[in-house]
This record gives sequence, C-alpha cells and structure tokens, in this order.
Amino acid sequence: MNYRFLSSITDAEVADFRNRLAAELATRMTGDGKRVISDEAIGQEVNLNISTEDVKKYLQSNDAEHYDYAQLADVIAAKYRTFSSEDIEATRKAMVDKFMELADEYGWEKEQARRDAKKEFYDNLSDGTIIELLRNGESIEDYVEYVSIYD
Repeated sequence: MNYRFLSSITDAEVADFRNRLAAELATRMTGDGKRVISDEAIGQEVNLNISTEDVKKYLQSNDAEHYDYAQLADVIAAKYRTFSSEDIEATRKAMVDKFMELADEYGWEKEQARRDAKKEFYDNLSDGTIIELLRNGESIEDYVEYVSIYD
C-alpha cells in the first residue's frame, strides 16, 4: 500500500478521480437498458456530494488507476434505483434459498428450517428493510448468515 499525505494529492488527481467515477456511474443500467442515474445527478454526486477532502482520503492509500470505482459507483447508484415488488420478492426468495443452504450445511431439520426461513424473511422482514439492504448494497448472503446465527 502506498500511503500519501493529503497535501501531496494534486487538483489534477482529484479531477481524474471525479471523471473516472462519473464514467463508472454512467455505465449503471436498469434491467430494461435505461441508465439508473442521469448526467445531472452524476454531476451532483461527483462534484457536490463528494468533497475534495473525501476524494483525497480515497486516494490517500490508493492509486487512481487501481481504485475500485465500480464498488463506489454501485453504492451511489443504488440511491437512485427504484425497486419493484418483483425485486423484493426475488430478494426474499434468495434469502430463503440461502437459509436453506445453511440448513443443509449445518444439518438442520429441513421442514423446520423452511418454516423458520419463511417466517423470518416473509413475515418478520418488511419491504422497507429489504429496500434498504438493496439500496445500501449489502450482501444478502451476509445478512442471512447474521440472522441465522443470532435468531
């Protein structure tokens, strides 16, 4: 890792970071091929919502060439994406499927595990919580593992 002082990061490097992030954000598409985030919103995100100080902190330990722009773009774009009832249902199904994989792995009784999963991910988990998980780019697998451990 190549640590740098914030004061050594130039305005040109900050501009390059903003341009690379904007280009990455422009590639985010919906399922029907439309862009998730407009040019105006991209400009606001990269120029107003991310301060120069924040950009310098991102670049402090990372070379602009090797920074993970895709991950940051995913987090930003998720704020603009709308989620349909189909997205929510698919997420619930994926959660149950993951829970059942854990049941197999740990030898839990299958029918009880299925009842527990349906109760947890259909009855107890609100649509709003699922949307927040999706919007924040959280790992569904990690969430299910967390729930299975602490419930």
